[in-house]
Amino acid sequence: MLKSFAQKKFSSIPHLIEIILLAALFLFTWQWIANHAGGPLFYDELLYMNTAVNRIADPTIINRYFHIYLFLPFLEIWANPLEAVRYFWAFLAAATGVFVYTGARLMSRSIIPGLVALLLYFSQDEIFRYPGVAWSDFTVMLLVTAAAAVYLLIIRSSKHQAQLTSLLGMLLYLAFRSKETSLPFAILLIGFIFIEESGFLVKPFLKRLVWAVAGAAAGLILMTLLDYIVLGDILFSLRLNNIREHMQFNLVSGVEQIGYNYFLMISDKLEMFNTFLLFAVSAVILRNTQTRYEKTLYLIPLATISFLVASLLRGPGIIESRYLIPVLPLLCILAAQVFRVCIGEKPGKIILSAVLYLAGLFFLYHSAEVIITISQK
Repeated sequence: MLKSFAQKKFSSIPHLIEIILLAALFLFTWQWIANHAGGPLFYDELLYMNTAVNRIADPTIINRYFHIYLFLPFLEIWANPLEAVRYFWAFLAAATGVFVYTGARLMSRSIIPGLVALLLYFSQDEIFRYPGVAWSDFTVMLLVTAAAAVYLLIIRSSKHQAQLTSLLGMLLYLAFRSKETSLPFAILLIGFIFIEESGFLVKPFLKRLVWAVAGAAAGLILMTLLDYIVLGDILFSLRLNNIREHMQFNLVSGVEQIGYNYFLMISDKLEMFNTFLLFAVSAVILRNTQTRYEKTLYLIPLATISFLVASLLRGPGIIESRYLIPVLPLLCILAAQVFRVCIGEKPGKIILSAVLYLAGLFFLYHSAEVIITISQK
């Protein structure tokens, strides 16, 4: 008995060291990028800062208020709004890195894909091009990446599934209350269909769905309380007139951008295209080794692009690369899974991974001009 206790105790030491190192990396990254960050450059983040500083109730941005409320503690700590927003943005970026490593680590059960996922994440120019520019996209990025990590943790925790599933529901709701681009991550709820090894069981699925809805309801209560504390209006988020005004504001069409689309946007950015390519290779190579519960995650990047394209069907719309920011960390997590083939896999899989990757680069090189020509017609 004493021997088994000692083995259990010492086997947890590497995990404890890993957690300590991850926490240290978070603190160092937060401080370092905050010191090197700039500040607000565009209208959006200035609007959110002004709303937070002056406690303004603006129905047109009703689905940005969790992002605004999350900024308030930083405003209390750093009285200067320009300094506060640097630390706020740095916190969002550094904390997302923690969940990127955690998600890749949970999915692969190996440190190597976790480290690769971190490298891919910190190489994304779209995320770090404007340090200190605290778009609401970054708050969504943090929340949905945390939701993905919690999603992977649910299947590995038999004792705390109710709490974790409720937390997942809350994170998804708060992400939605930060920006609508989080909606594709609701696909995570579909994963509950595949959580049972024996197949789809209606009762456990409905039970988990109820837990998730309870978490979303807790998120709604939290937002209502924050509306009352900050704005003095407990019904701000619930009034139909406010919701209607927000929807009408969002339905305003943008300027038509001829010859430009999300595929060209991704292919123009080498680090983003490389991550998408590794993501595709991962989906092919690991299709027989991953569970259907894990495979559900692979639908989200495709659903995100489909959602953004669908939003343009109502007429000329704005094509912004920053709308892809929320899904990029998950893309890094999934892309890093390719490196699982380097751990105890047959050489054939490694060769196939390399062939598929090179084929993707060949496709990009030879098809870019054709796609540009077609899109301009």
